[in-house]
Amino acid sequence: QTDTQSQRLDVMSEISAFLVAFADRVVAESFSDEQRQEFIVALALKVADTVQENREDCNGRGEDYKTPFIELLNQRMAEYAEHSFNDMEPGYGFKRHLGNALVGVMGQRHEKYLPAQVIEIELPEALTTMKRAMSSLMGIAFDKDAE
Repeated sequence: QTDTQSQRLDVMSEISAFLVAFADRVVAESFSDEQRQEFIVALALKVADTVQENREDCNGRGEDYKTPFIELLNQRMAEYAEHSFNDMEPGYGFKRHLGNALVGVMGQRHEKYLPAQVIEIELPEALTTMKRAMSSLMGIAFDKDAE
């Protein structure tokens, strides 16, 4: 439950940053450094375009919403890089970091339940969708038995 449309977009920005960081860690295992950089930059710019469009719909035209999102993304990418990622899965700390970032957006009153809800309920569904898309579009195998 968010209080404003702008807050909803802040939540979506945090989730988008998490998913870009997730994609980055996945492709690191199967792409060259050059391919990885090219892919992540293209993905980040596409997501930034979407953020720009959504913010314009919510807050009006005339503002640069891309730059703050790219700054957030760069900050989050550095933070997520400090957490484990094994067997194509983000570790607990990686997931918990998203929960804590969302508490920062939603407010401290959500501190007791939000990180757990993100880790246990929201992320499994989001990661299933993300893995399905990456598998379908890029041929990346997430199931160890499928390799």
